[in-house]
Amino acid sequence: MSASLHQDSQSASRKSSLVERYKAIRAAKAATAPSPKPGLGDMVAAGLSAIGITKERVSAVVGGDCWCAKRQETLNELGRRVGIG
Repeated sequence: MSASLHQDSQSASRKSSLVERYKAIRAAKAATAPSPKPGLGDMVAAGLSAIGITKERVSAVVGGDCWCAKRQETLNELGRRVGIG
């Protein structure tokens, strides 16, 4: 009977340890949330930036606000609607 109690105690301890490890892993995964998937506007902005067309340069040529952020957000929304990004 004593051996049975000892095994039950070990089993409960092992389960408790596994539960704690599981909780720690879940908390770590929740803390490292995935970054949002880039949208169509983000992809266009990155491509233009890669060839040297930046918001700053466009603003300098246009002589004011280039509305790049608004255009990027509009393209992101369009991309979500058609399944891109």
